[in-house]
Amino acid sequence: MNILRTPAITVPVALLVLGGLSTQAAASQLRVPGEYPTIQAAVDAALDGDTVHVAPGVYAESILWQGKQLALVGTGAGNTIVDPSAGPGGRCLTMVQVPSPSRVQGITCRNGSAATGGGVLIQGGSPTLRHSVFEANIATDGPGGGVRVEEATVVVEGCAFLDNEARGIGAGPAGGGLYLAANSHSQADVRHSVFAGNSGGMAADRVTRAIVRGTLFEDNMGGLHVDDGASVDVQLTAFRHNHTHGGLYAPFFGDVRVSDSLFEGNISELRGGGMHGRLGSAEVTRCVFRDNSALFGGGLSLVENESSVIDSWFIGNTAEERGGGGVWIAIGEALVDRCHFIDNAAATIGGGVSVESDSHTTVKNTTFRGNRAGADGGGMSAAAVLGISLESCQFSDNTAVGRGGGVSIRGFVEYARMSRSIVMRNVAGDRGGGLAIWGSQEGELLLLKNIIQRNQPDQVWIEDQQR
Repeated sequence: MNILRTPAITVPVALLVLGGLSTQAAASQLRVPGEYPTIQAAVDAALDGDTVHVAPGVYAESILWQGKQLALVGTGAGNTIVDPSAGPGGRCLTMVQVPSPSRVQGITCRNGSAATGGGVLIQGGSPTLRHSVFEANIATDGPGGGVRVEEATVVVEGCAFLDNEARGIGAGPAGGGLYLAANSHSQADVRHSVFAGNSGGMAADRVTRAIVRGTLFEDNMGGLHVDDGASVDVQLTAFRHNHTHGGLYAPFFGDVRVSDSLFEGNISELRGGGMHGRLGSAEVTRCVFRDNSALFGGGLSLVENESSVIDSWFIGNTAEERGGGGVWIAIGEALVDRCHFIDNAAATIGGGVSVESDSHTTVKNTTFRGNRAGADGGGMSAAAVLGISLESCQFSDNTAVGRGGGVSIRGFVEYARMSRSIVMRNVAGDRGGGLAIWGSQEGELLLLKNIIQRNQPDQVWIEDQQR
């Protein structure tokens, strides 16, 4: 039977055009399994603007949704489950050029498996994923175990990505949960979601963009991966107990802005337990880094980039083998302002902060207390830098096994400046209980209006370089 969906009242065409009215049929409500035996059958029958309602149950399907503007709505992620492993296999859902305001809501996609996009593959379009779960899906040949996004703009709201896995070449930590594909110019707005237990929580790859707000990354093999020209803005987000690649990993030309966020208990096998950024830009504002660890840069690692760290706290972070218990900075331009470094530790140099290798760094209005270094610079170390400037800082109760209980400056090319700072009750095992300046000193040395007292075994030690 052919069902006529147009209104029963006849209206002149000219009136429809002039009055801005639509001849489109009223949206229909299609129900599974009440009216349609499968989700695929309902999607195939639906027209633009329709809603497909899916009752509680497990649906052994691999669904293809092309082009239509629909709403696919379950009764809750714990109730309505798409699991292709019990039937045809493959991924749970493929969405091709699905336009806004289409949405998937209240559904679990579980046990999907495909070469890429094990749970869901989104190709083009601009759909929304809302209040849904993506669990135990596998991409067998690349990134994107839970959801893979290609040339699309997506909104992810109130979703959970749990125990998804990406395998094969290029997978690594890149988006076991959610992956924005390289060179696809994809964009994602991720809100109030959870990434837990994935082989990499989320990844934004080459020339993609993402905003992440109010989200939790926990116990992933790397929380958030930003790579090769991708740009990510992170707000009000927590990175907790991620491992292998730490909390946030931006190893190659990623641009990262993080504000009002927590990095706690993360571990990196190399550098930047909480966060690592290299060859891009990094802005960290009003964040807390606590109890993170790495070989160097226990809390935060910044290498070969332009960076700023503002109004942030670093507490109890550890560099297990090298320097920078709280922060490690090497090669580039960095500003640290209004920060607090408390009880951090480094195996070698810079219990609180280590600055190294051809960098210009300014640290101001910052407190260093109770930090420890296995070699030099209990509070802070600067070694072989182009320039270091310390302004209005406080160093107290820091310890170094070697030199510079409060501060160690070992070699600089252009300048080393310390002004209006307080250095008290620091201890060095060798020399310079408060401040040690040594090594090659080619540029300007300026010490202005500092208070340096009650340090052990001495206050200031400057190696004789004909100054």
